[in-house]
Amino acid sequence: MATAAIAGLSIAALYAILGNLYFAMPAAGFLRWSLLPGLGIIIAALTTAIFAATNPITPGTWHRAFAYPNSSIVTAALGMGLLEYSITTGVNTNTETLFTIIGRVGGILIAIGAAIALVETNLWRILVSMPLAVFAAAIAGFTSTGLLAAIYVIAANIWWLKHAANVHIRTIARRQTIPTQPATRPIDLVPGKNAEATGATIEPDAH
Repeated sequence: MATAAIAGLSIAALYAILGNLYFAMPAAGFLRWSLLPGLGIIIAALTTAIFAATNPITPGTWHRAFAYPNSSIVTAALGMGLLEYSITTGVNTNTETLFTIIGRVGGILIAIGAAIALVETNLWRILVSMPLAVFAAAIAGFTSTGLLAAIYVIAANIWWLKHAANVHIRTIARRQTIPTQPATRPIDLVPGKNAEATGATIEPDAH
């Protein structure tokens, strides 16, 4: 997990440098948007990696416990793609309305992707996405891409930090409530082979 976090950060920095060279623009902006959005995720990954090294966990359960919802990624990526397409494509008076609608739809999809990451039940996702979608549709445009991206970045960071804290708390609590459990016995973090023996389970996200 620590290796993946460091590798991801390095690749993001490489993309920033390539963007700086290709567009011949200052590197500060590229590096800021490449590195800062993932700061919370990196912190969660590194602290969890350290925690995993000192707490024996059933192999494979770490990855299942941190299964980020793919539906959030796909929805937000599609939304940002539509928004960028609407603001970078040349328009005229005949197509201006169409591209404005495309941009608004993109903003709505970004908001839905953020809602999927913020909460884990479908009912709460609907309730959270509605005001976010209205807000995103209202501001979607050339000057709001940074704000919409920041909304999703915050949601993704909250997801990772929340799941990291959840794993740490449940594992520590389980060890304190079962004093007779050997220290070297692995703990399941998600429903699986040893779930009944350990009781340390984490409900998977609804994707």
